[in-house]
Amino acid sequence: MNSFKRFAFVLLTVLLAAGCSSDMDNDPRVFDVEPGDTQKNTPVFPTDLTGLEPLNLINTKYDRFDLNCKLWTQKGLGLNTNVTPNDEFTWKVSEIYNQSAQLVLQSVLESYQVDVEIQIDEIFHLNAHKVKTTDDTLYNFSHTPEVLLAYQYSGKTFKGNQVTIDSQHEGRLPILEKVNYQVVDQSHKTADDNNVKYLSQVDCVILSEIKTPYQQQFQKTESN
Repeated sequence: MNSFKRFAFVLLTVLLAAGCSSDMDNDPRVFDVEPGDTQKNTPVFPTDLTGLEPLNLINTKYDRFDLNCKLWTQKGLGLNTNVTPNDEFTWKVSEIYNQSAQLVLQSVLESYQVDVEIQIDEIFHLNAHKVKTTDDTLYNFSHTPEVLLAYQYSGKTFKGNQVTIDSQHEGRLPILEKVNYQVVDQSHKTADDNNVKYLSQVDCVILSEIKTPYQQQFQKTESN
């Protein structure tokens, strides 16, 4: 009787183990980890960026590469850019370029309106470049995109139902990341006072975040 009980217990244990094994095979929470699996999601960063197309350079090197532009329009003796701009946009450079998008800044005063259209004409890959700004800040770049902006400016005066285009201007300007550029600087005399003017300014900057392996490719040295 004792031998039979021992045999039955062993048989039951084997059956339970087989059942558990079968259930575990079907359990989505149970999985095998093969050697090297932990490296599958590890990003690989090219050490040499030479020859990359501009958009590939942006995708490879940057977590962020956006164009930010601001417009101020004021009536007075001088322009104050320390206040909130009349209009502003921030867009991904790659999206603007791929879609050939024209972005518009607009400001409307009581009797004056400014419209500025901005688009990206071209992007270039610069292997090395230096920029020194008016405040003697030195920027050193390696493998940086140069973004060529094309812009159109229009200023209009309103008097009753009459609309007069007072000034128009267009141009192109190459800009680099992290450097603030004055794209538009326009003024127009008012009819009531020659000293009081409608003043407009557009500033643009590339807001960039460089991935860790490439952060040494940007250096900023401020004057003492």
